[in-house]
Amino acid sequence: METCDFSRSFVTFVCFEGANNARIQLEAICELTQGEAVERYLLVASCKSEDTYARQNLFRSPNYDFCAIFSTDQYRLHRVPLPFDDTVRDSGLIKDRFERTITTLKTTQAEECTDVDAVYEATMAGKVLVCRTEVYGSDGTSSAVLWYPVKTMNVRRDPYMFQIDTGPIVLPDMTLEQPGIDDLALAFVAWNQPDRAEFVIQQAVDPNPASPDAAARAGHYSEIRVIDACNSIFVHD
Repeated sequence: METCDFSRSFVTFVCFEGANNARIQLEAICELTQGEAVERYLLVASCKSEDTYARQNLFRSPNYDFCAIFSTDQYRLHRVPLPFDDTVRDSGLIKDRFERTITTLKTTQAEECTDVDAVYEATMAGKVLVCRTEVYGSDGTSSAVLWYPVKTMNVRRDPYMFQIDTGPIVLPDMTLEQPGIDDLALAFVAWNQPDRAEFVIQQAVDPNPASPDAAARAGHYSEIRVIDACNSIFVHD
């Protein structure tokens, strides 16, 4: 089957009046199905806040992490400054924020690894691995298919075992009736079984819970969720 070639896939956002064209590599895909409607969300790679095209002092100070999520007509800019407030959202319609976006999705032929031995051999041979994880809504009619490249893979031979630990990806809140772009969490995923996955989700964390201080909250991957899932691994050169 064909899977996304993440190394050659990008989203470019074009600012008004030619101010900037920012091409950012694709990090992960979430295909969210609700009833008969399917929405695809694209997470692009993180970068750091910058003063684009300045002669010097290119990185802003204080600095913050920056990434973005795009659908067909919506955007969400995700910033992680210090302090971090994960209730703050910069999202809306693409047409209101950008002149346009350009999505470049490249695909390649891939084969599913049907057993643990195949995962081991593909990993040790330096093959490209892409995962598909499907999670389900509590209503029984919604689901989300998560596609992501494997950046960290653990394998051993005696006995054959593997464990994925990779990210970031975007995980919708499947407990909601109609999750949207603001209900997508940044997460890392780990799994070693075909029917369950564990996610660690980015959230605002107080470094001293005994004495909370909003000014000291940082963004950290700390909330763990274990979810029933259907996991697959695909390999391509």
